[in-house]
Amino acid sequence: MSLNTRQFSIARRIRHIISIAVLLLISGHLSADESTTDKLSSTLSDVLDNNWKVTGFLTLGYTQADKYDDRLFRRNITQEGIRLSDNGFLVDSRLGLQLSGELSDHWEVAFQGVYKHQYATNWNDYIDVAFARYRASNEWQFTLGRQPFDLFILSDHINVGYSYDFVRPPTEFYGSIPYESFDGISVSRHWGDFDNEWSWDFSVGFIEGEFETDAFDEDDPEDVDEPGDDVTRAEPIYNMALNWRSGNWHVRANYAWLEFKQELDDARELDEFVEVFTPLWPELPRIKEDFIASTVMRYASAGATWQSGNWKIQSEISNIDADFVHYNGLRAYLHVSHRFGDWLPYATFGYARDDSSKDYQPVDELGLPDDFIFLDLFKELEEDINEEVTSVRANQRSLALGVRWDFSSRKALKMQCDYYKFDAGSGSIHGRVDQNYPNDESRSWCSLNLDMVF
Repeated sequence: MSLNTRQFSIARRIRHIISIAVLLLISGHLSADESTTDKLSSTLSDVLDNNWKVTGFLTLGYTQADKYDDRLFRRNITQEGIRLSDNGFLVDSRLGLQLSGELSDHWEVAFQGVYKHQYATNWNDYIDVAFARYRASNEWQFTLGRQPFDLFILSDHINVGYSYDFVRPPTEFYGSIPYESFDGISVSRHWGDFDNEWSWDFSVGFIEGEFETDAFDEDDPEDVDEPGDDVTRAEPIYNMALNWRSGNWHVRANYAWLEFKQELDDARELDEFVEVFTPLWPELPRIKEDFIASTVMRYASAGATWQSGNWKIQSEISNIDADFVHYNGLRAYLHVSHRFGDWLPYATFGYARDDSSKDYQPVDELGLPDDFIFLDLFKELEEDINEEVTSVRANQRSLALGVRWDFSSRKALKMQCDYYKFDAGSGSIHGRVDQNYPNDESRSWCSLNLDMVF
C-alpha cells in the first residue's frame, strides 16, 4: 500500500469516527434532557384545539458510504448513489411532521410531509399523506387523497425509523419499489373483536415516481429530460389487502395491479427509427416493447409478525410479475429480535431472485459492414440495453446484524452492519460504478442511526 493510499484510508476512518462521535454526543444530550421533544410536541399541540394533533419524527443517520467504493449503497431506488457516496448522512436521515384533525364524528383529515434525500425534488414529492377520511360506521370507512400504498407490513410508517427494530427496511424487499403513496380513493372494512380482528382494503388511483435505476447518474436531478432519469406513471392502479390480528400474530396479504403509461415527446421519431432500422436489426420492435411500451406489473405479497414476551419474528415474501424489463422475481426477508431491557439485538436475512431473461441478438452478429455509418450508434444502444437489463436485476442475499438501544423515552440509537453477496449479472439497487457485473461479489456497509418521535 502506498503512502498516499494509506493516508487516504486513515483520513476516511477518522471521518467515520468523527461522524459517529457526533451522533453519540447528540444522543447523550437528548438523554440528559428527556423533556425536549415532549415540550416541542406540547407547544405545537397547544396552538391547536383538542380536535387537532401535531406529531413528528426524526432520523439522523450515518452510513459508511464512500465515493471510492465500486458499489454504491442506497436505501432505495429513489436515491442517487453518487450523492450518497459523498455524504453518508443522506442515506437514512429524514424529518417528518404530521397534522391530523377530527372535523366531526364522521370526518377526519391528515397531512404528512417528509423531508429526505430523494431524486425527485418538486414540492409535492415531499408530501407523503394528504387525505380526507369519512367513517360511515364502525366497520366502513372511505379515504380520498394521497395515502400510504399498502404493499408492505411497514407501509403506514415506512419513514418513521423509531417504529421498527432495524436501521432501515430490508433493501431486497423494500428498496426496489419506489412508491410509498398513491393518489386516489380507498374503501376499508374492519370487523371482529380484540381477540380476532380483521380488516379489508381496496384502493384505486394513480402513482407517479422519479428514480434512478443505475444508482450513479450524475445529471442534474432537476432536469427530468436528462438521460438516466426514470419518471413513471401508473394509471390506473388497483390494490387489495387483507389483515388479520389475533393475540401475538399479525398476518397480511395483498395483490396489486399497475398499468404503466409511457408518454414520450419524441414517440414519432422513435417509431420512425424502429421502422427504418428493423430490416438491419430485426429485434428492434421487441426492444421497444420491452423498454418503452405501456405495460402492466402484478405484485403479490404476504407477511406475518409474531411477538411474544421479548421475542419478535417478522417475515415478508413477494412475487413481481411484469411485462417489461424491470422488477421481476421473488423477494423475501426474515427478521428476528430479542429484547434485554433497553437493548434489542437483532438479525435480518434478505433474499432476492430474478430469473427473468432478456437476451437480444448482439450487434456483432448482425453482419453489418465495418464502415456502416450507424454502427457506433447500434453498439451504443446495445450497451445501454445491457446496462438497463442488469441495473436493477437483484440476485443476492444479505445478513444484517444490529442492536437497538432505547436510551430515553421515544428515542433510540441503532447500529447495524449489512453483509451482501451479489451473484454475477446482478446490478441490484446497489449498482457498480462501471456498470459491469461479470463475477460474484460481496460487500459490507455499517450504519448508525438516531431515531425519535415527538
